Amino acid sequence: MQYNMHITMSAVGWLNHGEGLFNIEDIADEFSRMVVRSLSLQKMIGVKFNSIYKEWENVLAFDKQAFQYGIEIINYYSKKVPDSNAPINPIKFGQLIATIRAIFHILHMRDIACDGILSDKKLFIDADGFLGVNHKIDHDSFSNSYVETLVNRRTSAVVDSIAVQFNKVCQTYVGVEFDDFPKLADLVIKSYTNSNEFLIGSISFFKMLIVDLLSISDENAERLLSVFLNEHDKIDFAISTADREYRLLRKCLILIRDDIIACPVSLFSYSSMAFYLDIIDNSLPDSPFKRDLFKITSQIHEQFETDIAQLLRETFEGAVIKNNIKKENEIPLLIGKGYVVLSGQIDVLAFIHGKLFVVECKDNPFKYNAKAVGNELNKFRKVSKGSYQYKLKNKIQDIIDNWESVMNYLGVTDPNTVAKHEPQGLFVIDSFSAAQLESDLPYPVITFADLSRFIQESIN
Repeated sequence: MQYNMHITMSAVGWLNHGEGLFNIEDIADEFSRMVVRSLSLQKMIGVKFNSIYKEWENVLAFDKQAFQYGIEIINYYSKKVPDSNAPINPIKFGQLIATIRAIFHILHMRDIACDGILSDKKLFIDADGFLGVNHKIDHDSFSNSYVETLVNRRTSAVVDSIAVQFNKVCQTYVGVEFDDFPKLADLVIKSYTNSNEFLIGSISFFKMLIVDLLSISDENAERLLSVFLNEHDKIDFAISTADREYRLLRKCLILIRDDIIACPVSLFSYSSMAFYLDIIDNSLPDSPFKRDLFKITSQIHEQFETDIAQLLRETFEGAVIKNNIKKENEIPLLIGKGYVVLSGQIDVLAFIHGKLFVVECKDNPFKYNAKAVGNELNKFRKVSKGSYQYKLKNKIQDIIDNWESVMNYLGVTDPNTVAKHEPQGLFVIDSFSAAQLESDLPYPVITFADLSRFIQESIN
């Protein structure tokens, strides 16, 4: 709240007095300076507000990640520093924040440059000493696609049969059921209506709070508490900005003294919901818990294939749609005995208005940092053996080589009446991927929401 007021007052001050009487560099907070600079730019050259907003959001998102990383560093080092009741030195505090931002910025730029995440694979330092990369992307297209994909995701809930399996695994490893995580997130916020409040108390207090909110045993509350307790005693300063097991949204309960924990109410709620999503996406750190969850999340991916097949059936009248086509013993040979042997399972095969489509369904977890975005992009870019593109190309060749048998499998009365052609291969995703912005991929990446339009344009 105070931070938002500070930003607002900085912006209002600039608007009231004008840049001539208001020195931007005198503003102590970096994000506030960015806001004021953006307002100045908007006034001077008439930049659209949505572009200004994206710039603000980009800086704020980076600051949030840097702040989380800074807390990890401080939490580690504070265990070696004697307690002190001396007042905070604002100058040293400002230097600390600036140092944390610098460390995180260097790591962030390293990740982008090393992996070529929508940029050249090299770093540069400009005349002002700024460390950066040469971007190869239209940021408006990137941000618009990110938001549109997020808003237009399909809304398939976890079916009961899968939820029951999640419940069993969660009870085994963390003592509560799968749905208890979003329930805890909701109850924490409802119990402490002012989300700016901090929860500060002993470990036993937090255990009693969980017992009270979820009506579970002390033993199970203790096991659940360990999910969120941040007790690590080491830190790798050069680790990637992406996969940090002890980041605050995963381990939000920090021990500040002996057994005393401090945690913002909202962060405790967010962490519980984030853990729920990590279970669904199988994004937890490697462990027996994750490996047992993987056996269940694969069924969610199968549901995605079913949703895509159903969408195509409902959209294109007379279309023949087959999904989950097995590698072997699925497509009978038209001539002779036996079956076609494919190089791999085909997720969805669609024969629409005389054209054949081979659809690979990639229901990947939502990406929220540069490293994760880049890793997924590279999966769709590569054409080498074992890559997404390579595997799809082989499946398409299998269909061409067994054309009459495939047509017969699809129910075409006389396969010879359908002109033999190379099927259109494509990948369908439900979460944002930078690959959907790539125009030169062998087989394109299409969002679930945009699939019908793409098919319609392809058959016209």
